[in-house]
Amino acid sequence: MFGLIVAGRLVQTDVTQVSENQFLFNIPDADDINHLVIFMTGQSPFPDGLGAAVYFSFPNPQGQAWALLGHITNTKPSAIFKITNIKKSSMMDGNPFASIMPHVSHMGQVGISVEPLSQLSQQTPEAGTSVSKIVCDEHGSRGYGFVDFETEEAARIAIEKVNGMLLNGKQVFVERFMSRQERLEVLGDKMRKFNNVYVKNLSEEIDDEKLRDMFEPYGKIISAKIVCDEHGSRGYGFVDFETEEAARIAIEKVNGMLLNGKQVFVERFMSRQERLEVLGDKMRKFNNVYVKNLSEEIDDEKLRDMFEPYGKIISAKVMTDDSSGKGKGFGFVSFEDPEAAEKAVEALNGNEKFGKVLFVGRAQKKEAQAELKEKFERIEMERINRYQGVNLYVKNLDDNIDDKRLRKEFAQFGTITSAKVMTEGGRSKGFGFVCFSSPEEATKAVTEMNGRIVVAKPLYVALAPRKEDRKAHDASQCMQRITSMRMQAPPQAVIAQGQDPLTATMLATAPPQERKQMLGERLFPLISHMFPDLAGKITGMLLEIDNSELLHLLESQESLEAKVKEAVAVLQVYQAKETATGTKPAE
Repeated sequence: MFGLIVAGRLVQTDVTQVSENQFLFNIPDADDINHLVIFMTGQSPFPDGLGAAVYFSFPNPQGQAWALLGHITNTKPSAIFKITNIKKSSMMDGNPFASIMPHVSHMGQVGISVEPLSQLSQQTPEAGTSVSKIVCDEHGSRGYGFVDFETEEAARIAIEKVNGMLLNGKQVFVERFMSRQERLEVLGDKMRKFNNVYVKNLSEEIDDEKLRDMFEPYGKIISAKIVCDEHGSRGYGFVDFETEEAARIAIEKVNGMLLNGKQVFVERFMSRQERLEVLGDKMRKFNNVYVKNLSEEIDDEKLRDMFEPYGKIISAKVMTDDSSGKGKGFGFVSFEDPEAAEKAVEALNGNEKFGKVLFVGRAQKKEAQAELKEKFERIEMERINRYQGVNLYVKNLDDNIDDKRLRKEFAQFGTITSAKVMTEGGRSKGFGFVCFSSPEEATKAVTEMNGRIVVAKPLYVALAPRKEDRKAHDASQCMQRITSMRMQAPPQAVIAQGQDPLTATMLATAPPQERKQMLGERLFPLISHMFPDLAGKITGMLLEIDNSELLHLLESQESLEAKVKEAVAVLQVYQAKETATGTKPAE
């Protein structure tokens, strides 16, 4: 019926029944034991109205010394106890094990006495023996608890090591316990002081170590954790700084930056209780609950049965597809009392039902959702505008340049928060982005790196506009060039013998994947007349240019010759550099 766990030893189930309601474990070599766990094996529960008191005895020359550790019940079938502080000479008068078993040197003993719950509630365990407590209600565990360590250093290590771990499929969060008075003193007027920051929209590649490295320049970090599930990162995490000033600087510097191609948002972390205090009573109370990730097996009746233990339900509805009648995987439950709705959210959110992990939360009205969406879009737009000028767009990259090489080339100009080469199918797309910590560093990098030859290509470096703005600008620029060329006198097209002229209309109507080929087929013979040995390389270099500009080169002999000579100069510089280093240029 009972089991005993001691660290570093096999689990003991060899309990001895010494009377109808009393059981005894012997623990050899108990001198170095600090903690022990007592648990019910699950073979049979306690009869209704009964539980068990747990006692510990340690060898004592003056007699058998017993100390009450605590209790176990059907709702709390296991408990961990600290026995370090129990006095070897302490005796408990009137305990049920005082007359059982003679003293055995170095042999610790655990006694379990089955007693009425009313009697257990009046007993007081020995001070300093309880090390953990799970908070429960009539439905069982509420999903949180407390652990009391002997030293502050042990508590710090536990927070660092356990915070963020996955336990039984759920990620746990560990932090220092504060009483309500302590929280009020720390939070102060409207909770102005804070050390913990919330980071969201993180790339999947960011782990705990990279998150710490990202924020370490701004101050000493107590912990940095990415929130994960069984599939990996969930895209957000938390960083706990030692000082409020470090947290404020981190928010100011990192919020809105591009990291691994994604813009991250950093803000002060607020607990659920803090959010409720800030939002006020209006946002605190709700009756309607939104449930998603429901199994196809769940219908209206099963949904009602699932939520009924938490309070009186007005309605419970699973949303279904009109054509097939199958559930869409979400539904709504309306409670009569807000307290019941809140209790249901706390109890069921994150629980697994019918093989799926539920999301249970407050059902927002469409008007409230629209208001929140508008608010967050406005905030994000302000952040984007605030941090424009630190992100650079780099194109005409050699195929061999990866993220590491891109970062290395730009590192001399300042602190880089991210450097990313855009790829497709594992191959470089020829462009990327570099994000600096300040606009001054980004401006310096543009000035120095734009036009610089890296590997064998001159880079194009500019401040990166938003994707939508960039597309609109490129389309507008292309149309302006075509319109300008049409308004000018008919150009003298540069045509190789045996070829038809290539017009803007022909190019625009061709499939996108064929346009570069059409341009290359017309450029190559023209370049061959000028530099036969370098025609292939020069053609490849020119094809990196925008199609509208290439079309202009085919219509202007002067422009084509100037661009070809520019490309030849780049090749000569590269070949001279390779010769100086003693390596042969690639053919």
